[in-house]
Amino acid sequence: MGGNLQDSTDNTNLNKKILIIEDDKDISEMLTIHLNKHHPCWNVDLINSGDEARLFFKLLNDKKMLGNLPDICILDIMLPGNNGFEICKFVRSHSLYNNLPILMLTALSTPEYIIQGLEAGADDYVTKPFDINVLSARIKTLLKKKDFIANNIILSSNQKESSKVNSVNPNERLPDLFTFGGENGLRMYLSQYRVSKGPLNSPEEIVLTLTEFKILLQLIKSGGKVLTRKFLLSVIIGDGVHVTERTIDTHVVSLRKKLSDFARYIETVRGIGYRMVEP
Repeated sequence: MGGNLQDSTDNTNLNKKILIIEDDKDISEMLTIHLNKHHPCWNVDLINSGDEARLFFKLLNDKKMLGNLPDICILDIMLPGNNGFEICKFVRSHSLYNNLPILMLTALSTPEYIIQGLEAGADDYVTKPFDINVLSARIKTLLKKKDFIANNIILSSNQKESSKVNSVNPNERLPDLFTFGGENGLRMYLSQYRVSKGPLNSPEEIVLTLTEFKILLQLIKSGGKVLTRKFLLSVIIGDGVHVTERTIDTHVVSLRKKLSDFARYIETVRGIGYRMVEP
């Protein structure tokens, strides 16, 4: 397999649950054989229809079956029953698994479909026909990003210092808590992918997609610095996905709606990008 993605924080050779939602039996079989051969510790599960996928996630949510959560989902779009866009939106609408990495694998290759997939909440988008080694590398990259946020946590003993961290380097070691807007402001818990606001004794939860969560994190970390659309696109979506930088605008619009009264602190810098200013 081309390229060595291993480093000191690489846990991709540990046990991972890979969920493939694909109705093409030839593709499912090829993926399963390849992943089992190159990653024998990974457990690959197959679902071959959109309706079955929706039922799978609904049961996970209803029964709070955290132990059965997949580590990544490979999702086709043109499925019997619910299509991939609908499944992606369903996953992103439930807090139990709305941070699940989703890689769309589809024959729909035009820009409008790619944008629609990313707007639905996909973390990556690969078109058919595809190179199996490239796809495997993209799967590992998404797993590493998920593990990095979950495992590289420095529990800060000084919350005030934690809230002042302003680096925008996506590969730095991060504290667990980021705050914005004072005592009753926004609180981001990285290890739980949670966002809340208001008093600590009666917080209001804000349900964000993984992409919205990453954008908000970068804006808060920036300490008022302007972040370009190009930068946000590279950090949030990654390289190799050919979409317009305006895709970021769509995610910011959705983020502002969910932040309600805190939305006004996200400023648009015309022709450049965004920044988040303190109240």
